[in-house]
Amino acid sequence: MHTPRFEPWQLKPLVTLNPGKPKRWFQRLITAFGRDIVRGMMDVYRLDLEGEDVAVSQYRDARLGKSRFIVAFRHPGDNDPQLMYLTLNTRINPFLRKAGLPGHLGAIFLAGTEIPLWGGPVVTFALRNAGTIPVSHGALSKSTMDTIMSTLVDSPTPVAIAPEGQVTYYSHVLPDFDQGAAQIAIWAQGRLDDRSKKTGADPVSVNILPVGIVYRFPKETWLRLDRFTADCERMVGIDSALPAELLRAARKRGEGTEGTPEGKALVAHFRVRFAALWARLADEAVAFYENTYRYDEAAALARLAETAGTGAVDGAGGESLVGNPEAANAGEPPADPARTEARFRALSEFAMERAERYFGVEGKGTLRERVMFLRSHSMNLAFPEGPEGRERTWLEARLAERGCGDAYWLHRHQELVDLAWYLTARTVTENETFDRLVETAQNLMDLAQRLVGGSFGTRRRFFRKAVTVRFGEPIPVGESLAKGRREAMASISGRIREGFEDLLPR
Repeated sequence: MHTPRFEPWQLKPLVTLNPGKPKRWFQRLITAFGRDIVRGMMDVYRLDLEGEDVAVSQYRDARLGKSRFIVAFRHPGDNDPQLMYLTLNTRINPFLRKAGLPGHLGAIFLAGTEIPLWGGPVVTFALRNAGTIPVSHGALSKSTMDTIMSTLVDSPTPVAIAPEGQVTYYSHVLPDFDQGAAQIAIWAQGRLDDRSKKTGADPVSVNILPVGIVYRFPKETWLRLDRFTADCERMVGIDSALPAELLRAARKRGEGTEGTPEGKALVAHFRVRFAALWARLADEAVAFYENTYRYDEAAALARLAETAGTGAVDGAGGESLVGNPEAANAGEPPADPARTEARFRALSEFAMERAERYFGVEGKGTLRERVMFLRSHSMNLAFPEGPEGRERTWLEARLAERGCGDAYWLHRHQELVDLAWYLTARTVTENETFDRLVETAQNLMDLAQRLVGGSFGTRRRFFRKAVTVRFGEPIPVGESLAKGRREAMASISGRIREGFEDLLPR
């Protein structure tokens, strides 16, 4: 009998990282080629810092032994961890040296254990040499916590974490986020306080430094936005175009026309088109799930309404603009965005429940928390570890390949929900600035691609970005501990949210 050959690339092995121990040569490599990486791999032509003096003071106090700090950064886009790494290892170096501090002080980043599984060789190489600490959503092993605590408590190097837990798709919108950063800060403060009591040394405080990341598109024109939107509209059978009276204004840069009469007219035009496009995507998604998985939208909407306690969720009034681009161009009110949002929420619940049933996972927490847990779970099933100490047999390899295939296609449900959860009537149809319109157009295109098996890594990148990294005011953790652990965690998380809100685009 012919035994098929098992190729090693068919099952990617788990990657062994070097947690908490960055390679010095890697930091210098990033310093040397950071600008090229930003421009060539991230489509970012400009990276600016604001409030860097606050970060410098945190580094100074940490090196003097007065404090330790956690960098809590926002995660609205696809390159935020990389941009933060470049910022803390390269861009801030001149400011550190000006203050009499050495460069390359950097930070140790926390990253999901599943990232090396799908990130490819470049991402894996970076994670292995950057000293990243791998963490699993919903679980934190003792060894992982010991690594985090020793990094944060015993060295002046900060730990960097994105409390949002994953990409949240909008610079202008602040969603819910995990309390992990607050929890880690409380544990670290407790260890430092215990140490001070035992040794009689001066107390060492723990601070959380909120950092905002803002994406802008100042070089892009309305015509480029129109071209990108039209590409997505054609994918779902909508034939729309800019009205003749707006063509001249559309040749101008988007940010340069904000607040002008012509700019307001263009904003209104795209808001209507986005509502129609979003509604058509809902039609296509529902039809696919009805035909393929026997989805019952009426029943799903009824369950959603019952769960939310809001009564009817299918909305009322407003003739649908789907299939009527002339109405969209005329600037008439769009189809009810609340109904489109409810349709995607109901569909997301169905898709998640199907994936969870397949994997034998009990859905707990919010839909966002379920998405993050299932992503980690399915990734580990898609890339299983081999038998320890020996090669797989032919049958073991074939069964592992079958598991990979099943996990891959079930993972498509999670990918759809991951994005659909963040698209609401507010984020899709209540845009006021050119930057946010661009982000919405990108997200609607991404939604169409995920319906056919795409993922965040395959989303179309069309727009050139300028990024601003904003450092906010530090949050002292010790001030909240007198309230008790649970109250302290809520208080600190609330202050992180306030810090992020202060750093939103102005």
